[in-house]
Amino acid sequence: HADQPTNSFYNASKPATYAPELDTPNEYPAKLDGGVPVGRDPIAGELKSAYGTDDVYGMHWLQDVDNVYGYGNAPGKCEAGPSDTGPSYINTFQRGAQESVWETVPQPTCDAFKYGGKNGYLDLFTGDAS
Repeated sequence: HADQPTNSFYNASKPATYAPELDTPNEYPAKLDGGVPVGRDPIAGELKSAYGTDDVYGMHWLQDVDNVYGYGNAPGKCEAGPSDTGPSYINTFQRGAQESVWETVPQPTCDAFKYGGKNGYLDLFTGDAS
């Protein structure tokens, strides 16, 4: 629960804001478009009912067990930072067709908005005023 402190604010009726997938990394961050309908999350309520929590299990591409990337994340310490020696889960979302999960900017799955841009690591992928 400590690694997912904002999940209770998730709204299954509006689970995301649309962002286009662009062709090349230099076109990013992609601008979010709140005018595009995104549907609703059909299983969020069922998962919460079954597990009794807003916390979710999420797949991640990599686990940095030796803190090589410096995103140290000891259990219960969301993005503790470079000085922490704990393992961290890492996402490697691609930006456009020219990148792959092995050729992109890795970022921690737990973003405390202390590092990266104004909006943490989100600024690598999406452009938004908030």
